[in-house]
Amino acid sequence: MSADIWKQVKLDPELTPFIVLSGADISQLTELASHAEDPVAWLTEELHKRGKKRRDIKQAHKIQRMAQDKRRIADASHWPTYPILPLKSQPWVTEANNGIMKFAYINEANRLIVMDKPNGKTLKVYASLEELVEEWSVD
Repeated sequence: MSADIWKQVKLDPELTPFIVLSGADISQLTELASHAEDPVAWLTEELHKRGKKRRDIKQAHKIQRMAQDKRRIADASHWPTYPILPLKSQPWVTEANNGIMKFAYINEANRLIVMDKPNGKTLKVYASLEELVEEWSVD
């Protein structure tokens, strides 16, 4: 009976990556759902709530990290190897790139031009710091 509940649940595909459950979570949710008037609807709603919460936390972390990187790039007085600032790909960019982290740098003269670390060639010119910190973090 409990396995039937899980087979009937239809999840929002946008939330699916954010729904992470342990064996204990599954057991607890199955037990709670079995007492609901509509177990499938209850379980679906509960899983969506958990997915939304995890997605919102991840988004808040992303916004906070980008703001911190923007401040660090704007204030060259704290750059470790002035006038050059090493960069690395943001975690979400690395994740989208199959776990491969990229490294680069910017210099104080033009903070919107990201250069390839070993070769010194231009990788990309950004229109703003906001656009730059979407992809790059201070290393």
